[in-house]
Amino acid sequence: MDRSWMYDEPRSSQIFVNGVKTFLNFAFERTSVNGDKIKCPCTKCLNMKYQCKQTVLDHLICSGFRPEYLKWVYHGEGTTVASASTTFNKEMHDLLNDAFEPEVEIGVEEHESASNNSQETNNRGSKFYDLVKEVEGKHSEFRNT
Repeated sequence: MDRSWMYDEPRSSQIFVNGVKTFLNFAFERTSVNGDKIKCPCTKCLNMKYQCKQTVLDHLICSGFRPEYLKWVYHGEGTTVASASTTFNKEMHDLLNDAFEPEVEIGVEEHESASNNSQETNNRGSKFYDLVKEVEGKHSEFRNT
């Protein structure tokens, strides 16, 4: 979706005002608190303060959107907590696989040494994975409360 209007159009233009109204409808449908407040993305509030619809409209017309807020992540667009957590877990497991994957050595003499190192690495990796699973379990318990 083209959002160049957020930064390229004069804030007094009808294009900007219409864009802000579209944003407000989008945000209030998805993230309003008690149906009457959202985080204000203006340059002063910076998505830190909850404001009513009219105040957010006024702030955006007067001050504009905070810099580089093209993906409305604080207003229901983009990643959710669950998918962010899933992405983090996948990246973490990929890093663990890289860290505990035994190196392949060439030569007959090195084969025996590599087997011993591989077993030792797998044992350390297994213990580490057990700890990671325990932390993930506690993380999901925390998230579900």
